[in-house]
Amino acid sequence: MIRRLLRNRSAVVGMALLSIPMLAAALTPVLTTANPYTTNMTRQLTPPGRQHPFGTDQFGRDVYSRVLWGSRTSLAVAAASLLLALTSGTLMGAAAGYFGGMVDDSLNRVIDLLMAFPMMMLAIIAVGVLGAGLLNVIVALGVSMLPRFARVVRGEVLAIKARHFVEAARAVGAGEGRILWRHILPNSFNPLIVMATVYMPYTILVESSLSFLGIGVSPDVPTWGLIIADGRGFIQLAPWISTFPGIAITVTSMGFNLFGDGLRDALDPRLKI
Repeated sequence: MIRRLLRNRSAVVGMALLSIPMLAAALTPVLTTANPYTTNMTRQLTPPGRQHPFGTDQFGRDVYSRVLWGSRTSLAVAAASLLLALTSGTLMGAAAGYFGGMVDDSLNRVIDLLMAFPMMMLAIIAVGVLGAGLLNVIVALGVSMLPRFARVVRGEVLAIKARHFVEAARAVGAGEGRILWRHILPNSFNPLIVMATVYMPYTILVESSLSFLGIGVSPDVPTWGLIIADGRGFIQLAPWISTFPGIAITVTSMGFNLFGDGLRDALDPRLKI
């Protein structure tokens, strides 16, 4: 699979684009010298230059440092919420698809209810109920994506549990739990891996939107969306405040989408020779 992935031009370009924000987030303490929280009212709205590569904002804070430190928060929130949605959605979908009957009907009603709301609206509702904050945003984003993963897992489990190798495992005395965890779920992971790469950029965009609206992560924590929101009132006077975090979001989203396309092709058994 890795060989097929490396031969895929879309995947290679996606990995190259993703290496930029990933390395920036990992090496932020090395790549930055300015404190992203330090204000300097004598350097308000300074254009990009040698001392401040991305300029400064209305409080004289270094935008370059804020974008790099913001990458850590934005990527961490997106990854944590995606992991929450993947884990809880897999458990819910597997239970519904494998046990069927009343369990399937009950869990399907919950999935249908959550699916009735667009992800962005559901995330806003969840944040409104839970309140703003890092942990609450992660939970809200995870809940908004949960039904998508649950529905895919349910469909995969329904298809796989009817195959002959599952019947063979049951015939030799394997328990229901062993069949589910050792035989069914491992064979349903491929579409989930592709879904994760597709929903990762969307999660970043939703988190940025929540921060832009002022209902996301705490205002004292720099994120890409919050930096864009800080610069919206100065878009004509100091466009660099919003431009650079916007570029970071665009590059990251494009990287995940291209990588997801290549990964889908590499995992698709119909394309294997």
